Amino acid sequence: MYEPLAEETIGNPFPVYSELRAKQPLFWHERMRSWVVSRYKDCMSVLLQPEIFAGDWRRVGEDIPASSLSIQSLDPPDQRGIRQLVMNGFHEQDLDALGERAFQLSRDTLQRYRGARAFDLIEEIAVPMALDSISRLLGVPTPDRPSFAAISDAIVDSMDEGLRPEVRDAGVAARAQLSELVLEWFAAKPRHGLIGYLVRHRDPATVSEELVVNTTRVMFQAGYSSLSVAAGNAALALLENPESLRALVDGTVRVDTAVDELMRYDGPVQGTSRVCVRDTELGGQVIRRGDVVVVLFASANHDPEQFAAPESLVLDRNPNPHLGFGWGTHVCTGRMHAKVALGGFVRSLTTLPSVPELVGKPVRHRRATVRCLRSLLVALAG
Repeated sequence: MYEPLAEETIGNPFPVYSELRAKQPLFWHERMRSWVVSRYKDCMSVLLQPEIFAGDWRRVGEDIPASSLSIQSLDPPDQRGIRQLVMNGFHEQDLDALGERAFQLSRDTLQRYRGARAFDLIEEIAVPMALDSISRLLGVPTPDRPSFAAISDAIVDSMDEGLRPEVRDAGVAARAQLSELVLEWFAAKPRHGLIGYLVRHRDPATVSEELVVNTTRVMFQAGYSSLSVAAGNAALALLENPESLRALVDGTVRVDTAVDELMRYDGPVQGTSRVCVRDTELGGQVIRRGDVVVVLFASANHDPEQFAAPESLVLDRNPNPHLGFGWGTHVCTGRMHAKVALGGFVRSLTTLPSVPELVGKPVRHRRATVRCLRSLLVALAG
């Protein structure tokens, strides 16, 4: 029933998720060697019980090298020191300025293409905006875009290694390349940005340098890839629902509220995995210690038991407890930055005199974990 890399799932996974919620809300997927959870309430049960469902595989005896440990792979209490340091660092950054920068970059590119030939919104706006924004957040020089894009693509592809084992080695090599780049940034001891804060405020007694470097690698990669993908998905959603874009232009909907709904409607990350650390029950099924549980964020975000009219884009939806940034102890650390940068991009679309025209059919990457566009050709009126 659920084949994440099937053509129909890549094209539109939401009917598949709907069928899962109705017929198999919790089932064992033999190929993935994991339980798959699709209903909102069950997903939340997993995410809110880190004492049972771990993000740290060492808790079931897995040997995880220190080079792989980061804020993303640690559970409380081990996660507490690095998480507090990073969150304090985020609060010290001028996020509003980053949002304004994302708006200006996106708007200026849109203006250049008004009345001109069709262009790829992903390549010309989403990708450079995201790379510029995460670089400025960290306080580092913007990497060469083609070189870094190749590294990032290999890392994102490797997230599907359970389904495509052949992508694992390239992902390992790409992470090593990115680690070298991050080490160069730390060696330069920047005075500004998030890295500057981490260098100045890290307590060696509670947070190791390696953990900070690994966490920065994760944040840079996730900040770039998730933001660029979210911008592409948001643009497509608004172009396919032009009345929603007009509501933003008219000012009848707040941009920050719209960003949350866009993340619910078609967010980048389809799900995450946890490992069960002790025998338990979930949704009427016995889950054994060592079993892997895959939580489908995107399915939960379209669960009609939680969201009214879940298949509709409702930009003023409130409340909106979506899982577009995850939830619980592993909620996206950079969500504050993602919201303001994505908001800047969305706001740039409201500066156009008319709704951009889709040219041809959008092309998606064949990826399961991250739902992303390879290209989105649009044309702008003059």
